[in-house]
Amino acid sequence: MLRLLVQLIAIVMPSSFKIYLYRSMLGWQIGDKVKIGLSYIDAEDVTIQSGCCIGHFNLFRNLRRLHLGENSHVRNFNQFSGVLLGGDFLSTFIIQKNVLVMNSHYFDVAGSILIESYTTIGGTSSQFWSHGLVMTARGYEMRPSQIRIRAWSYIGARATLIGCTIPRGSIIGAGSVVTKSFPEESTRLLIAGNPADIKKRSHHTLEMLPGLAD
Repeated sequence: MLRLLVQLIAIVMPSSFKIYLYRSMLGWQIGDKVKIGLSYIDAEDVTIQSGCCIGHFNLFRNLRRLHLGENSHVRNFNQFSGVLLGGDFLSTFIIQKNVLVMNSHYFDVAGSILIESYTTIGGTSSQFWSHGLVMTARGYEMRPSQIRIRAWSYIGARATLIGCTIPRGSIIGAGSVVTKSFPEESTRLLIAGNPADIKKRSHHTLEMLPGLAD
C-alpha cells in the first residue's frame, strides 16, 4: 500500500521531488541529471541511470525490472505492461544507453524486452509483444518470449515485433510485422513487409557505426 501511495503521489510532483521519493521511500537507483514528467511508474526493481529523461503520460505497470541506460529518452504517451504471474514471466524491460523511444508506442512486457544502445523507436503506434499462445495437451496456454533489438537499429512507425531478435544496425520499415528472428550479417539490413523479410543490404558495414563496440 505504501509503494502504491508513493507512486500515485509522485505523478504530479516536480521531477526533483519525485526522484527523492523514489530513492528514499522505494529504494530505486536513480542517477544524476534525470528528469521524470507526469508518468506513472510501477516496478519492483528500478534503475534509471544518469541523463535519462521520461516524458509525460507514460504508463509503466506491473514490471518486475525496469532499467534505463545513460542518456536514454522515453518521450510521451508510451505504455509498458507487464504481468505478475511468476514462473517464466520475467516482465523485464531494459534499454541501454542513448536509446530514444518516441511517442505512443505499446510494449507488452510479459517476457523480456532488451533494446540495445543507440537504437531509435521512431514514429508512433508501434507494438512490441513478448508473449504468445501455444497449443499444449491442455489447450492454449500463454507463454513468455523475448524481444531483443540490437544496437544502432531503427524501428519505423506502426511496426509490430513479436518475440524476435533484430540484428545490429537494422532498419525496420514502417508498418512491418516481424514474427521471426534474423541472424547477424556484416552489413546493415532493411527489414520490411508483412510478414517482414530482408529487402535490402546496405553497402555500409557495421564497423562504420560509431560506438558499436561500447
